[in-house]
Amino acid sequence: MVMEDIRTIARIAVRALIRGEDIDTHDIPTTTLGEALSETDALRRERPQTSALAAVGATLAVQAIEDTDRLLKLLHGRIPPSAVFDRHSIQLKLTVAKSRGSNTRHLTRIQSLIPPPPHGAEQRARKLPAQLWPDWTARLNLPGTGIELVASALSTAVLIAGTRLSHADALAHLGSSLNPMRVRDVTRLLRSKDPGDNLLLPIARLATHLDAVETPIDYARRRTLDCSALLPADRWVLISRRANIHSGKGPRIRQIRLLLYSWLTGNHPDQAPQAFRPRCTADALAARTLTESLPPRLGAELLEVANQFLQERGIAEPVRWSPPLTVAEWNPIIDDVTRSLVWPPKQPARERMRTTFTFDELVEEYRNGRSLKELADTANVGRSVISRVLHEAGVEVRPAHAPQRAAIDDRRLQAGYEFGSSLADLASEFGCGETTVANRLRSLGVPLRPRGTRPKVLAGG
Repeated sequence: MVMEDIRTIARIAVRALIRGEDIDTHDIPTTTLGEALSETDALRRERPQTSALAAVGATLAVQAIEDTDRLLKLLHGRIPPSAVFDRHSIQLKLTVAKSRGSNTRHLTRIQSLIPPPPHGAEQRARKLPAQLWPDWTARLNLPGTGIELVASALSTAVLIAGTRLSHADALAHLGSSLNPMRVRDVTRLLRSKDPGDNLLLPIARLATHLDAVETPIDYARRRTLDCSALLPADRWVLISRRANIHSGKGPRIRQIRLLLYSWLTGNHPDQAPQAFRPRCTADALAARTLTESLPPRLGAELLEVANQFLQERGIAEPVRWSPPLTVAEWNPIIDDVTRSLVWPPKQPARERMRTTFTFDELVEEYRNGRSLKELADTANVGRSVISRVLHEAGVEVRPAHAPQRAAIDDRRLQAGYEFGSSLADLASEFGCGETTVANRLRSLGVPLRPRGTRPKVLAGG
């Protein structure tokens, strides 16, 4: 292709020299130019290898390729409108279009962003989901265009960059069933004369980054996974209970399954199994919104579901991954307000309690003798909230006003009483009432002394 470029440019240069047109030849000695121009047509046709004019033309072509401004001047006004450049490089096509004063097609512009991928388009496609990663899509979004279509168009543009692929070719590499015409219409919007709005630069940076690194996910394999049995309903009920959120009805679990499907495969929602394929645009949009708003506990539970799904299929890859936004010199944005609005807690009081105690801390405090009232007052919730949490943790709740068994050392209590300490002394030592001490001693089988008496061992001493 490069040699074809050189031959075409050389022919243009030679034609200009023969016609006596003014072109830049200052690097070539005058005597050489004179010798070249004095050649007969027969010599140039019969012995082109030794033709001085052919050598001058090739030299001028190579020099022009190394200097874009010089090439533009050489081509300007010398390319007939009917000329076709299908066998030439993208770089020459762009230069010819510029010399004609015409705009290049948007596809050609995307194709010419960067050099060809060193390992081929198919290898880059294995590193790309059919829909670009959500964090990248959020930054490259096009107002007024459906987010799912934008995500697909962006991945298509990243794959096309530096290649000779058409939109249909790129979609086929990504396993997408979208209409190429729809995707093409979106990619046209990526180009802008305003550098601040031009999205082709970050796309070029992303494509170059993917060509240069090894990525942890093989999306070509992920695209073929059978996800029809993803997240059974009974498991979702258990997850929502542990995360303290409403499990919802049919639409919610369909959205959650669709979310997991997008994590695992990176495919367009329309390619999801029939059981949870979106029934309308709002379904797909709701699933994408969930990604940005998942509470940490629920997100961890869902990641575990997806991770187990991969492990069962012998795939040792992370569930989710995306290139760092720093590739395009961006910073991530986290919207906690959106997260709390989309996922309100099912039991607000329990959520309030968690700001004071984790479940494990609550159980430990109770087993160490703290009462329901003390724990409820500390966490600023009702006693019933503490009681329900303990019950779910499998802890037997003590009856009201029951002895605080865990807070009293039975051995110390019995020894102290037998060596003469009174009920009042022991109650003060253990921080409880005399009745609590007396009841504990009776439960240990220790006979109580009449009030005002001491053991003989102390009386004799």
